[in-house]
Amino acid sequence: MAKDKSVLGNLPEEQQLLIVSWLTEGPREQREYIPVRDRIESELGVKVSKTSVADYYHKIVRPLRLRSAVEASKALTRAMVGGGDILRDGAILQCQQKAFEILAEDNPDPDEVIAYLGMTLDAQKIALKREELGLKKRQFQVKTCELFVQWSADERAKAILSSAGTNKEKIERLGQAMFEDWNE
Repeated sequence: MAKDKSVLGNLPEEQQLLIVSWLTEGPREQREYIPVRDRIESELGVKVSKTSVADYYHKIVRPLRLRSAVEASKALTRAMVGGGDILRDGAILQCQQKAFEILAEDNPDPDEVIAYLGMTLDAQKIALKREELGLKKRQFQVKTCELFVQWSADERAKAILSSAGTNKEKIERLGQAMFEDWNE
């Protein structure tokens, strides 16, 4: 936990973690500065002002939330890039759900809006990357077909294809004949 010169910033880490949870979890009205200040006094025995709680939020809690949102966004991106369709679709649904939650609030937290926009931009980048990969795949397929047409007229290829052996053996010999770097 980061340290600062305030009373709250110098509390033991367990107590700071409690304060962070009080400022970030539960119904909005319980996360506001005055209820959290009252809870700090009643449960931790520390008397602080509303301003101290607000300062603590902006110096300690807000950066933690931003880092957490960034990490969640990165994890979401990794899942969308590396996962199958089910995982990707689930991640997209999570983005949609988070958008709803943010937009449904009367006063959305600007940090959450920024984090969501980052996730949205990441999702758009992923969609463009998928499209790019689809185009590259299509180019590869067309090029392969073009090469097949060329090689079907080649006597070496005809000899390999009409020779005895398994498909695996024929593919290996064709690969060696077609590509200089086949065995690398």
